Parts: sequence; structure tokens; C-alpha cells
Amino acid sequence: MSRFLFHLNTDSDFIDHEGVELSDLFGAKDYAVQLLTESLVHQPEKFWHADGFRVTCADEKGLVLFTVDMLATMSAAGANSR
Repeated sequence: MSRFLFHLNTDSDFIDHEGVELSDLFGAKDYAVQLLTESLVHQPEKFWHADGFRVTCADEKGLVLFTVDMLATMSAAGANSR
């Protein structure tokens, strides 16, 4: 088991100081997607006002292993409609 840190950025930053014990990098990737999904489900209004949602995964030493971004882009037609 390895400890992975998951830093979340929506409209504010959450720095993970505790981390999560997971079996491997594949488990960490799944966990990162789950974090993004939960953030979107619980804060959908923030998604459209933030510059996107991002999870950055690091190891115990702080080395960044990967980043997952979720971003929406409005077209000109969509930006003008309510």
C-alpha cells in the first residue's frame, strides 16, 4: 500500500495533508476521478463559475504523479442564452 495525496481545486484550493492509502497508481487514478465526480455532484453550480475542476495527485514526498482536469467551454451561442 502507498499513500497518495489528492489536492482539489474547484473555485478554491484544498491541499491534502493526510492522503489516502491505496494499493497502486491505478487505484489512485480511480480515486481522483471519484473525487471529481463527487465535487461535481455536490457543487454543480461551482463548476460553471470556476475555471474548471482539477485534482492533482502526489506521492508522500510531494512529487506530482498526475493531474486530472474537468473543463467546460461555452460556445458563443451558449454564452448568450439563459
